[in-house]
Amino acid sequence: MDLTTPLGDQIKKLYQLFKASHSYFKDESGANLHIEFIPNGFDVNSDEQANYLASICYHIKRGIWKKTVAALNKLVPGDELDVDVDKMISSYFLGSKYSDAEKRIEHFQKERNPFILEVLAYTMVYNIEYTPNMNLTLKAMNKVHLSAKIPGLDVAALACTPELDYYLIIGEAKNRETPSEGTKEAFDAFNRHCKGSTTADIRQEMSLLAESADLLDLNGNELCEKISKETIWKDRYIYRITLEHQSVRPHGGSQFKDYTNYLENVTEAERKQGEAFGTERLTKFYNKVSQIILDHIDNKGVDLSA
Repeated sequence: MDLTTPLGDQIKKLYQLFKASHSYFKDESGANLHIEFIPNGFDVNSDEQANYLASICYHIKRGIWKKTVAALNKLVPGDELDVDVDKMISSYFLGSKYSDAEKRIEHFQKERNPFILEVLAYTMVYNIEYTPNMNLTLKAMNKVHLSAKIPGLDVAALACTPELDYYLIIGEAKNRETPSEGTKEAFDAFNRHCKGSTTADIRQEMSLLAESADLLDLNGNELCEKISKETIWKDRYIYRITLEHQSVRPHGGSQFKDYTNYLENVTEAERKQGEAFGTERLTKFYNKVSQIILDHIDNKGVDLSA
């Protein structure tokens, strides 16, 4: 567990370990439809990756999180950590508040595991800076929901071009038992955004993000005013899906191929993105990450029976 490296550096390092590449999914005529990023280096057996992910999850659960990349890169955790919070974190990753085994498993499947996948989704947001033909720089990220049951965007971030044209990054992370159900849920949500029915909700979330942004080229108040104008919403969404899937390339092609059916008005392939952590079910990996957190708390001498 890394308690000295700034959180932003840990997130970026984990992303670098994934060694992501990208490919376009094309239609029969050869036209680009959307982009898939492939985390080639993702390894469920890697202790280094599990330790980075555990450290990131632990710091987020501690509330040690800033909303801008610049602030993340400067952040150093405090020396003293509250014991009661450690107990709550331990209970969350262990599921100890559930005496019934089935309810504990349900907690893992619907709460703990989706939380860890959301952290992976935020890690993969760095793909934005490697999106072809856009020349984007990641400027700010919203904080990860402390509970996967909290409504709202799984991922929210801001990126801009050198000309300060801002793009709103909207992401969904899904780990459904049947992956196609997760992609459909994400596409349904994206479709609502695309049609403008959630503009007010997104504007509020992005404005809160902008107000707290510590940007080098535009202060938070100016950015908030800028993105509050209606023109910023037209053709400025970048949609992202992070999916837990048993196969990197399922039969029939891309697991994100229905992007076209749901987002007919989004013609640029670069604004429709997705990645699948393609391996057998990630339950063992989630358990491994959780155990690292539990061991860390236990080694601190926290009495979890009190």
